[in-house]
Amino acid sequence: MKTKNRPAVETAPRIALATSTLLTVAMTAMAGIAVKDGETIAFLGDSITQAGARPDGYVQLAIRGLESAGVKTSAIPAGISGHKSNQMLARLERDVLSKKPNWMTLSCGVNDVWHGNRGVNLADYKTNITKIVDRCQKAGVNVVLLTSTMI
Repeated sequence: MKTKNRPAVETAPRIALATSTLLTVAMTAMAGIAVKDGETIAFLGDSITQAGARPDGYVQLAIRGLESAGVKTSAIPAGISGHKSNQMLARLERDVLSKKPNWMTLSCGVNDVWHGNRGVNLADYKTNITKIVDRCQKAGVNVVLLTSTMI
């Protein structure tokens, strides 16, 4: 059975993809998992985060994913439907910092824009997000910013 040699133009993208995948896996393994056994993770956000606390939601998937890697953590769900950055800033102490998490994810921005005139303008949004991150870091909380999701 004869086989054709594939031109380099066809195989180059495959080689690049395979190399990229191997490097990503190797770098991830070398870096390890930042979250440590026994730490707590707060999940601050809006309805997406609130729904994420359900058994099949992203909050529980994250906790189970860490658990499958041997890292037992606990979640502090802090998602409230319809909330914008100003409201999350206002409840940060009560819903997150008072619970002393080691980590916090922040999923914010959809309602700031989606609510139009009742939303939050870009300058205020930037200020609110910066204050949330600064207050968390000052309290010793590691912050992970999540990308705003599209509706």
